Amino acid sequence: MSPAPHEPRLRIGIDTGGTFTDIVSVDGGSGAMRITKVASTPANPAIGLVRGVRAILDAAGASPDDVAGLAHGTTVATNALLQGPISGLGLIVTAGFRHLLEIARQSVPVGYGNSYFWVKPERIVPLHFVREVGGRLNFRGEEIRPLDEASAHAAAHFFRDQGVRAIGICLIHSYANPAHERRVADIIAQDYPDCTLSLSCVVLPEYREYERAVTTLVDAFVKPHMERYLNRVHDELGPGLQHKPFLVVALDAGGTSTDLCLIEGGKPHVTNGGAVGAYPVRIPMIDIKTIGTGGGSIAWISREGHLKVGPRSAGAEPGPMCYPNGGAEPTITDANLVLGRIPPALIGGGVALDAARSREGLARLAKRLPGAMSVEQLAHGIIEIANWNQANAIRQMTIQRGIDPRGFALLAFGGAGPAQSPAVMDLLGMAGCIVPRDPGNLSAFGLLAVDWRTDRIVTKVMHEDAIDLPAVASLYAGLEKDAVDSLVRDGIDLARIRVAREADMRYAGQSMEVRVAAPAGAVDAAFLAALIDAFHAAHLRTFGYNYAVEQKIELVNFCVSGFGLIERPDIPKLAARGASTPARKSVRPVYFDGAFRDTPVYDRAVLSAGFRVEGPAVVEEFGSTTVVFPAQRLDVDPHGILIVRSAQAKSEGVR
Repeated sequence: MSPAPHEPRLRIGIDTGGTFTDIVSVDGGSGAMRITKVASTPANPAIGLVRGVRAILDAAGASPDDVAGLAHGTTVATNALLQGPISGLGLIVTAGFRHLLEIARQSVPVGYGNSYFWVKPERIVPLHFVREVGGRLNFRGEEIRPLDEASAHAAAHFFRDQGVRAIGICLIHSYANPAHERRVADIIAQDYPDCTLSLSCVVLPEYREYERAVTTLVDAFVKPHMERYLNRVHDELGPGLQHKPFLVVALDAGGTSTDLCLIEGGKPHVTNGGAVGAYPVRIPMIDIKTIGTGGGSIAWISREGHLKVGPRSAGAEPGPMCYPNGGAEPTITDANLVLGRIPPALIGGGVALDAARSREGLARLAKRLPGAMSVEQLAHGIIEIANWNQANAIRQMTIQRGIDPRGFALLAFGGAGPAQSPAVMDLLGMAGCIVPRDPGNLSAFGLLAVDWRTDRIVTKVMHEDAIDLPAVASLYAGLEKDAVDSLVRDGIDLARIRVAREADMRYAGQSMEVRVAAPAGAVDAAFLAALIDAFHAAHLRTFGYNYAVEQKIELVNFCVSGFGLIERPDIPKLAARGASTPARKSVRPVYFDGAFRDTPVYDRAVLSAGFRVEGPAVVEEFGSTTVVFPAQRLDVDPHGILIVRSAQAKSEGVR
């Protein structure tokens, strides 16, 4: 009798940050979860990734044969765009549209007042690397002038001679008819086979040529970077792991910044008007606001003599002053260490911190400020500035949109987040601060807890009086098939795939759209009526008014999202530990309200469900530290999640 086949059971999430690479493994059979951190390797992040995978397998007593799949979050693509320089990139456009990137949009970023003070950023492709091809389509996709293939051949020869290795193709109205764009791509591939191509009709078949062009160019630019990186990962993984399912997610996580997102009703806000640095990227993404305030953010003095915190960061190399081989300027981490709010060693004792060096750096900075400020006063001021930077960013995401943040809780994660988030909670009067289990590894865990997703969109403008329902049904059917086929190619079982429809709509005469959910099922008169009602309601909710009954609508973009449903890891409840109160790990002086106070320190691993402590207190764990400030209290819920509330919330009965 042959033995039963070995069933891989481990799913591994890897989040590569600037300082540490976080690893989480979940056993699909038992539900057991393990975490670890290893030092990141900026010169070749693949090395840190593989070290982390090997470490988590060793901790689990497992081998590569036990791995069912890996999910990896990386900043390789975004870093390539943000850190620059951007070179070796070309653009092909329709004749007459060579200055598409130069004209861009007339909007001026918030904070400049008017265009007099704003200098337009460098274009992603300089004008001399933009080439034109003859031929023209109208917005219906009908050919006005045939494609001039000679100009396409000339563009290919030009880019080859100039050594331009990545080319974006964005022809007018290719979203309505991709024939010209695809033929240009065939010619470029024939004449210059070594180049990387991105077509706007594939990347973003949506109107608005500027955003479509930039999104296509971003795709063309990051392709070679991601290809090189994934080849390195493939080589480093070795034969045992090379052929395991490997999901890559491009995300931004690290000690140099804080990322903020508003979540209502359990769903994060999503936008298709995001940007990477100065470049608009019109793809669906979580609406995240990033500010330059993280654990490695540097404290410095401006030319006017004002104390500033961030956005400059010590990063992974050299790191904060207190780190082994750390930098020469004090950071938020140094300030927290001097105030006693973080332990003298991080990562379970694996990274020893040098508090004396932090004090020296802060003392030098204090001498440059008026008022004979002590080291502790300066450290406190640095933390206060950082907290207000975060609080003001949250206000912009809530109050400026008509949302009261006092009805929300603040979810704190990352290695540095829980040390400061309870203070930010108080600044905004929020209902509470939630610290999940293993907050330093939450991004890696999230890679194992979200469904696979793919998005499709196409532009087809239809006035309400001329909506062609069979054409709408055909568009949705094509988008749905494309989304399902993509997920199947990624290895998702057809039975676990779901699709959701949306539409971008506007009132006739408007220039901007509102995205609304579209009904499933048959595309008929009832479908259209429900869609129009949903648009009126969304317009009222977004802008405070609508023109229901008064004005006709237009359908602009048809959108489909495909979801591959996964088996989400269960978050187990804490094991019962009896009625005894967990012993304090230690007591140490921590700086609060202008003085050091003897503060109890607890080990999170021994806290039981229902445990409560009044602040001040410190809770330490492997990858993070939670600070409970005076006039706050901390409760442990049945799943081991920490909930911090203010005394005011307690008195008002906030839950």
